[in-house]
Amino acid sequence: MPKGKITVEGTLATLSLASGASFSKSLEDLKTFYCLLVGSDVFANDFTCYLLCFDDQVWLVPEMTAGAVTLKSWFSPINETGRSVVAQLDSLPRAWRKKYGFCRV
Repeated sequence: MPKGKITVEGTLATLSLASGASFSKSLEDLKTFYCLLVGSDVFANDFTCYLLCFDDQVWLVPEMTAGAVTLKSWFSPINETGRSVVAQLDSLPRAWRKKYGFCRV
């Protein structure tokens, strides 16, 4: 079962979680849009995450989340207002990673 999905319709984004919870926010409510380019040339583990910061919520949306590609449509308008940041990270913090049995990824 997917952990969640995101849908973007014009200036409204809705984040739906597998638990049934749903959150909707407008592009105007977005304070900062981070495009996190995560990966290392050594480990060849490239992927992208989107971090959307609102006044009362922060959404971390990995690129493999259903509908995450549609968030790219928000990047240009936010970039023009100076509220976007592109960050290159070698890896995500360990606390953000899933744990699988005896092998921690």
